[in-house]
Amino acid sequence: TTGCLILARTREAQRTLAGDFQDRLGDVRRVYWALVSAKSTLASRGTIDAPLVTTHAGVTLKPGAGAKPAATDYEVISRASPDVVAPTAAGRIPAVLALVPRTGRKHQLRVHCAGALDAAIVGDYKYGYRDVSRTGGVADDWRRKLRDVDESTRRLGAGSSDGEVRGTGVPLHLHARCVEFTHPSSGERVRVVAPPPSHMSLACEALGLALAGGDDDGRLLDFNRR
Repeated sequence: TTGCLILARTREAQRTLAGDFQDRLGDVRRVYWALVSAKSTLASRGTIDAPLVTTHAGVTLKPGAGAKPAATDYEVISRASPDVVAPTAAGRIPAVLALVPRTGRKHQLRVHCAGALDAAIVGDYKYGYRDVSRTGGVADDWRRKLRDVDESTRRLGAGSSDGEVRGTGVPLHLHARCVEFTHPSSGERVRVVAPPPSHMSLACEALGLALAGGDDDGRLLDFNRR
């Protein structure tokens, strides 16, 4: 995942921040952007309330004993036009979601997208993207555009201006766009916003998708206040 990252420089700060990231996130609010393979019928916004269980193989959706509560608000901020990218035979289109976690579970956003919304995040080979890319969930022209973008950004190498290190396959398109929290020492409210990495912004441009602008991040942060 690219974007904002909070690092504690003292043990006291670490204890405070770790407490804020438990269960209902305390005073921490975050907005993520994700490029996904979504059904065209996906609702424009909603809340995913689906417990998660961590196993040796990864994280799964599983209500009942041993599951930890997990909730995520989402909003579709852009859907691809059929004039730019044709829907697949299964009715899938590329879309950009804004994700606002209410809890801080391991791999929560990735599993909620793939398992609850049936909208695997592009490049998330562990949770669903490999399946949709193999079974026609991603159309040929869409897949080609993503690979073209990946090849062009791969050539940037580790010395690129945004510090990206290219690997194999299409990279994960999940970005920690904005984080807001109370500074553990000063008590001041802090908000940090990170621009998307080149592979994500170029992919969205190639697919005819717009990323949120203006104060959309602040509006989306209000999800957590409900």
